[in-house]
Amino acid sequence: MVARIVLCRLKAGTTDDEVRALTAAFREAVVGAPGLLRFHLGIRIPEGAPLQPAPAAEGQPYDYAIVFEFETAAALRIFEHRPAHDAVRRRLAAMAETFSAANYEM
Repeated sequence: MVARIVLCRLKAGTTDDEVRALTAAFREAVVGAPGLLRFHLGIRIPEGAPLQPAPAAEGQPYDYAIVFEFETAAALRIFEHRPAHDAVRRRLAAMAETFSAANYEM
């Protein structure tokens, strides 16, 4: 199995409606993706809440986490070239102050 993990810090001023729309777009983008086993998406736990995450390397926590789990690296490569993924990736990039993505063989 191959996991892609994406962490993102959203630009200041990003609204809850924009985050909800982005979340819906990601959920739509994964429908029917060959070889996709699981997909998880989460918003950072607010500061002061139990289970508050550790800060990102730059000192500020990431706001948004996305985890894709694929059967194989080939399935991940196919997903990367799907038009639905490309559109939502561009949308995330436009909303992001910074983000980090990495692939892991599990």
